[in-house]
Amino acid sequence: MGIEMRKSLLAIVALLLAVVACAPQATPPLASTPPNPTPEATPAVPVAGGRTPDAAAIPAAPGSTPTPSPPVMPTPVPIPTTPLPPQLLSIPDIVDRVKPAVVAILTEGTQLDLFLQALPSRGVGSGAIFTSDGFILTNNHVVEDAQSITVALPRSHYFPEGAIFEGRVVGRDPLTDLAIVKVDAQDLPTIPIGDTQRLRVGEWVIAIGNAQALPGGPTVTLGIVSALGRSVETGDRGIALHDLVQTDAAINPGNSGGPLLNLSGEMVGINTAIIRGAQNIGFSISTVTVRSVMDELIQEGKVKWPWLGVRITSLTPALASERGFPVEQGVVIIEVMPGTPAAQAGLRDNDIMVSLNGEDIPDLETFQKMIRRYRAGDTVELGLVRGSQDISIEVTLGEMPL
Repeated sequence: MGIEMRKSLLAIVALLLAVVACAPQATPPLASTPPNPTPEATPAVPVAGGRTPDAAAIPAAPGSTPTPSPPVMPTPVPIPTTPLPPQLLSIPDIVDRVKPAVVAILTEGTQLDLFLQALPSRGVGSGAIFTSDGFILTNNHVVEDAQSITVALPRSHYFPEGAIFEGRVVGRDPLTDLAIVKVDAQDLPTIPIGDTQRLRVGEWVIAIGNAQALPGGPTVTLGIVSALGRSVETGDRGIALHDLVQTDAAINPGNSGGPLLNLSGEMVGINTAIIRGAQNIGFSISTVTVRSVMDELIQEGKVKWPWLGVRITSLTPALASERGFPVEQGVVIIEVMPGTPAAQAGLRDNDIMVSLNGEDIPDLETFQKMIRRYRAGDTVELGLVRGSQDISIEVTLGEMPL
């Protein structure tokens, strides 16, 4: 019985193996065979850029010969462009361009010694030609005591051997330390006058001077704009200069009156002062100041600055507390000088000037800048605090004695 059962089980296993061997096998499709071997007509669908699919992308009908189509080129995408900034000149190019117009100014005069004996004196400075017919910008302190002036132009393609001219002062102004010298010549090289108001702190600037007309031509130094709108009181001249450009470009003795240039080759200042004992702290007069007095110096020989005839000081909180003033800012009149425009208008000692033609006066420095916008003969309205009263007084400005 056991043997018969084994035979039966073996027969069943053999039958099952035969059934499995005869079953159909599923064949996986090739990677290149589409899942639907019979394509159906497919309507054209627009694609990006408004194009339709290529004919090559639509299967050909059975039995037909497909026609090759040209390859589709991608539509070019325009590249945005940014306008290039104006090209700035290189520093050597700037120097080559302006150097012929940077002159040496040599002066001769007399000064008194300790025994009041007249002795000959000589001075040197620099200047910048700004018109082709011979008008030259320089400093007042370069020419103020001169009895004779010699102007020397460096060697250049204008003057291969240099040139010497006799100069004369046509106008000068101690208050701004500006002067204009004239030489009798035509078709001279010039330097264009730029706009100091467009300068930025940190911008590169070039200082050029031509002291003593030394061989090799003018001296060039490079630096940046360190600050704008500076005010400096010149110790040797006792004059407060305002709206100056501070630079660390070296301004050496004899380079006073030379130009300060931007990288477009424009004059943006007239070099005027340094702080002795400090390292690379120099100052240039702004072209705003230059333009405000230039025409008047040429036509009148001087600037008719306004004058009140008062001694004044800034009002501070400490001074207001000490004097018992009801306001803490403005300009206090310490003394009204007799016979002056201020005296004639009725201003008094201890009046506090708080406005000029409706514009607030915060301190003395601001007031000095404000009053320089006017000229002798102009009438202005001063807002005053007198005691506990607010009053207004009209003043006709006189001409400042210099």
